[in-house]
Amino acid sequence: VFDLLGNIVGIGSYLSDVVTDCWVAYTHFVRYNWWWFSLTLGFVIIPSLVMTFFSTVWYIQEHRDPHHQHIKYSLDDHPSESKKKKVSTRRWVSRFILLFFQVAPVLRYLDSIIFCCRSWMANKKGNHRVKRHWYERMLYEDTDATLLRLMECFMEAAPQLVLQLYIISINGLHDEWYNAAAQVLSCVTSLFSLSWAIAAYHKALRLSLADKSNLNWKGFALLILWRVFTIGARISAMALFASEVSPWIFAAAIAIHWLVMFIWCLTKKTEFCHHSWQEPFFKAVMSVVYIFGFLNLLEGYTRFRYIFFYSLVYLENLAMMMVWFWMGGTDMRWFHKGAVVCIVLGFLVGVTFQMVYYKFYHPN
Repeated sequence: VFDLLGNIVGIGSYLSDVVTDCWVAYTHFVRYNWWWFSLTLGFVIIPSLVMTFFSTVWYIQEHRDPHHQHIKYSLDDHPSESKKKKVSTRRWVSRFILLFFQVAPVLRYLDSIIFCCRSWMANKKGNHRVKRHWYERMLYEDTDATLLRLMECFMEAAPQLVLQLYIISINGLHDEWYNAAAQVLSCVTSLFSLSWAIAAYHKALRLSLADKSNLNWKGFALLILWRVFTIGARISAMALFASEVSPWIFAAAIAIHWLVMFIWCLTKKTEFCHHSWQEPFFKAVMSVVYIFGFLNLLEGYTRFRYIFFYSLVYLENLAMMMVWFWMGGTDMRWFHKGAVVCIVLGFLVGVTFQMVYYKFYHPN
C-alpha cells in the first residue's frame, strides 16, 4: 500500500509541478515579459525532452536485452510454464503516444502501479512465485520512474524555483491574486517535487537492493523534511543573492562551487560508467546536482561527506545572505530580516531532521 500510494503521489506531484509552471509562464506571457516567459517555459520543455529521450532509449534497450524483456504471466500459471513474449505492438503504440505528450515518468509510474496490483492479486491467490515476479517488475519500473523524476527535478524544478524566487524578489508578487497564487504554487510544488524525488529515489534504491533494509513511512517523511528545509534554504539564498548582484558575479559564484564539487568528486573512486573516460563526465553532471543538494554516490561511511558538504553549503548560504542584506541598503523590503533568519535557521532545522533520521529511522 505504501508503494502504491507513493506512485500515486509521484504522478500527482509531477503533473501539478508542470501545470503550475505552465500557468506561471502564461502569466508572464500576458504581461509581455518575454524573457521570463521564455526561461520559465524553457525550464519545462527542455527537461521534458531529455526525460523522453532517456525513457525511449531505456525501452529500446529493454526490448533488445533478453534479461529485461517483459514476461507475461497469467495469475493461474506457474512461472516456469509461462513463455517469454515480446511487448505487443499495441503496448509500443501506447508508450510512444504517452511519450509524445511528454509524460515519461507518468508512464513508468503507471506500469509500476499495474505490476503492484498484479503482485497483490497473486498474493491473495497464494501464488507466491508469480507475486514475486510482479513485485520485481514493480521495483524495476519504480526505480526507472524515480530516476527519471530525479533528473527532471534537478533540470527543471531546482532552476525553476531559483528563477521564480528571483523574479518575486525583484518584482514582488503579481497584483492579481490568481497570478500571485500561481507564482506561490509554482514555488511550493517545485520544492516539494524536488524533495519528494530525492526521498523516493532513495527509497526505490533500497527496495531494489536485496542486501538493504526497506524504508518505513516515518523515515521517508523525515527524508522529505530534511530535503525541504536544506534545499529550500539553499535555493532561497541563491535567488536572493542573484537579485542583488550582476549575472556574471552570480554565475562565477555558482561556477566556483561546481568546480570545488567536481574536484571533490574526482577524488572519489566510482564505477558508474562502462568506460573509464566516461566517468569524469558523469562526475561533472553530479557536480551540477551538488549545487543544490547532496546525493551519496558511494557505499560506506558517509558522516564526513555530509559534514564537508553541508558545512561548505552553510558557509556559502551565510555569505550570500550577507551580501544580499548589505547590498539592499536603504531599500530594505519587509521580508529582508525575516528572510535571513528563515534561511539560516531553516537550513539548521533541515540538518536536525537529517540527524534524527540517521539516529532513529535509517534502516541498517
